[in-house]
Amino acid sequence: MAVFKYLVTRQLSGYSGDFYLNVDHEPLFHTLYDGIMDGSINQINSLTPTRDGLNTTVYFDVKDKLIDQSFNVHIKKNTGNDGLKLRMTDYIKHMITTPSQILIIFVSIDTSRCSFYVKSECPYKYILEKHQTENRYRITMAEVTNPKAWLGIEKTTGNMDSYLANFNIINTGDRSLKWQSTFFNSYEAVDYNKKHIGVPYTNEHDLVCDSFDKIEDIL
Repeated sequence: MAVFKYLVTRQLSGYSGDFYLNVDHEPLFHTLYDGIMDGSINQINSLTPTRDGLNTTVYFDVKDKLIDQSFNVHIKKNTGNDGLKLRMTDYIKHMITTPSQILIIFVSIDTSRCSFYVKSECPYKYILEKHQTENRYRITMAEVTNPKAWLGIEKTTGNMDSYLANFNIINTGDRSLKWQSTFFNSYEAVDYNKKHIGVPYTNEHDLVCDSFDKIEDIL
């Protein structure tokens, strides 16, 4: 069974657009999409997938075994450079998934049948992401400008900055750096140089942050 791990972004959690993952770079998702389209894959989790009349979108249910519940998702082939997008709106809303959580997808294809399971985890109190060119980080869950109906989103606060300072991660107060298309408050973390920093839930017992370049490295 193939395992895919994704850091939940503002995009996936619905704060800056639709609830989707771009899976165009994963060959197994192309196999799944093409198999549903041509009818060679006719069961997913023992249910029959469907496709739309325009031949661009396939629909099926995925299951979270931990809560024993299924959710409808779809994969759409977009024109241009976007390719395949997996939309998981029902699941993301139900789990109240927020930026900095980890989404794990399990997929297995056996001839005409497919197993497709999901689960979400939150192994760190905060996850920070390094800037593309500068040695600065931003908090992935901060700066939510439109929380919609979502609850429990923690904005950047003095308490947060004080907690991060225990791990030598310091708020610079500089908002001039842009991550993708948005300006964020930046943090200095002189002890780290990898793409992500995972901050533990407590600073007791001499716990330290993890640092990693790939999401697969942390679970």
